[in-house]
Amino acid sequence: MFETTAELYRDTDQVAALGADLVARYAGPDAGIEVNDAILAQARKRVGLRFILGRTATWDHRKLGGTY
Repeated sequence: MFETTAELYRDTDQVAALGADLVARYAGPDAGIEVNDAILAQARKRVGLRFILGRTATWDHRKLGGTY
């Protein structure tokens, strides 16, 4: 479990930059100019969220011995 705070980005340029980062991560850096135009078109109607990690909690189900 993560406890976070969130930053909200509404500026079109910032949202487009976040979208470009996601495309570069999952489709590769050579996505092409058409993809950049599509990102900018979508950025106008979207928001960006950045989660800043506060605390984490982990658990180990093996310690429960098969009972919940």
